Amino acid sequence: MYVAPWAILIPLVLFGAFASSPMSIAIALIAAGLLLVVKQGMRYPRKIEKVDQIASLVERLDASPVAGIDVEIKGRIVGRGTPGYVLSPDMVVQDESGFVPVLYANRIPFARTFFGLYRIHDFMGRDVVARGWYLRRPGPVVELREVRTSDGHFARGYTWLFRYIGSSLVILAGFIVLIASLRH
Repeated sequence: MYVAPWAILIPLVLFGAFASSPMSIAIALIAAGLLLVVKQGMRYPRKIEKVDQIASLVERLDASPVAGIDVEIKGRIVGRGTPGYVLSPDMVVQDESGFVPVLYANRIPFARTFFGLYRIHDFMGRDVVARGWYLRRPGPVVELREVRTSDGHFARGYTWLFRYIGSSLVILAGFIVLIASLRH
């Protein structure tokens, strides 16, 4: 599922594999877009599971780099994801059982740098409730959807939203090409 949309899009763009027919280009774009939506649905499910202890996430074998688990964790921000790096926007959330890196994923240009320089100080050393998707990469991480402190500081990551928008745009492009091909 991770490579399925790209298996359609790369030949389409690089090699013009479907160039013989605008209808086949449209179908390829629509199929790739739908596969991207399914892929994002696997990575960013929308069923929140409140986690009592962060260490219990390690036992979750249903998480992977492709399939996430929508979680809500509580703990204290004890540091940056990359210790000592002043531009690091990623945080480490710790409770009595353990800790997990929380990645501030954001596709807006310079948003990660801005957060690392100016906003992360609002969260350091404070108790937070963080929502995001638990993923197993080389190590366990939570990709941030939103984080709140008890005194009202709030931040949100938008990568998940941009991925859904991109998927929808590929589908839309497919329908535009389909309509154009039907007119000729």
